[in-house]
Amino acid sequence: MARPLKVSEILAQIKGLLESTFPEVLVEGEVSNFSKASSGHYYFSLSDEAASISVAFFRGDALLNPLLKSLADGQKVIVVGRIGVYPKRGTFQIIGAKIYPFGAGNLKIQFELLKKKLAEKGLFDLEHKKSIPPFPRRVAIITALDGAALQDFRQVYQRRSVLMDILVVPSLVQGEQAALALCAALKKVLAYNHALQEHPAQHAGELPIEVVVLARGGGSMEDLWCFNDEALAYAIYDFPLPLISAVGHQVDFTIADFVADQRAETPTAAAELLTAAQIDLRQRLGQSGQHLKQAMLLILMQAQRQLAQVHPRRWEQALKRQWQEAQAIIRRWPQMIWPLKSKIQESCQLLDELKTKMMWELQKKMQQAQLLLTKLHTALGAGDPRQILGRGYTMLTDEQQKVVSYAAFQQATAGQKYQLHFKEGVGHVAKETQE
Repeated sequence: MARPLKVSEILAQIKGLLESTFPEVLVEGEVSNFSKASSGHYYFSLSDEAASISVAFFRGDALLNPLLKSLADGQKVIVVGRIGVYPKRGTFQIIGAKIYPFGAGNLKIQFELLKKKLAEKGLFDLEHKKSIPPFPRRVAIITALDGAALQDFRQVYQRRSVLMDILVVPSLVQGEQAALALCAALKKVLAYNHALQEHPAQHAGELPIEVVVLARGGGSMEDLWCFNDEALAYAIYDFPLPLISAVGHQVDFTIADFVADQRAETPTAAAELLTAAQIDLRQRLGQSGQHLKQAMLLILMQAQRQLAQVHPRRWEQALKRQWQEAQAIIRRWPQMIWPLKSKIQESCQLLDELKTKMMWELQKKMQQAQLLLTKLHTALGAGDPRQILGRGYTMLTDEQQKVVSYAAFQQATAGQKYQLHFKEGVGHVAKETQE
């Protein structure tokens, strides 16, 4: 037999089971037994026709819900919280986190709860977002055939795009069956691409879908509620193609907007987003075309100037101008040549006069030089020893042919040989011994 559990043990198991099964609940009901403790906690029961459950708002959460200050028995509210177990009494209760008045705010509360739930599961994370191709060749738009969203999208697309092809996938976009219809439309897109891939011959010339747009015009929260469906959110999250959510107007947000790879404020904005790269490319091509046109005009102007410089008419004008200048020089030639001829004649006459004067001066210089030469010859002859010897004198020289004076001869040693020069010849003598 198994060991019996203690009360605390069974309550701990129940507590763990309840809190893990109901981590967050959204409950509507009528308030009864409302009370506020001195600690700042609030306690009341939430009832309907068949049952009742206790609710506790502890002080920290109570401060974030000002509605509690005016709450009274009999009011119908919506409480958001989690299931908790109070072991002291062995009862369970709702640990409140948010409280709203019952009514129109119900959808908003459900929206916020689902948004929080999906965000915690990572459906909104940026790393899961796929980039939108800048030049998609084919776009599928999932929307109502008779809706204004389709017309707005097509008008902008046709005006701005030259590349894309639109494939319309009709679907309900409002009502209880709309979420299922939207999920089915997404499957149709994938089936279409699969058929193109598996049977290309049967779909010759058809392009695969590269981007999908979920589109709907504006409306109330109830009108757009199908785009807040949890099943649709997971279908968008698991969708392998880039997806743009273009639901409602600028101020409208749906769960589909947060899960999609890109949100567009309106269907028109989605068409502008898909064609933005084309518009930018066309603008850049237009600017490049203008720059190219200006460059070609500049090149053409330069070529025209160069052509004008080598044109035969320009050469004809230049030759004509040179011919006229040559004729003018020829006409001025007599006036230029006669002064030059006169100068040449004057120079010739001056040259003749200089030549005559030079010859006279040259003769005069020659005569003076001849007279000087004669005087020098006479003076030189007078000092010539041979001339002196001719008058009866003799000259004594030593063996080195140097003239020996009488004093030197007297002092010479005996036997020294000398030459004695006469007019008629030369004799040899020696110094005698001194006595």
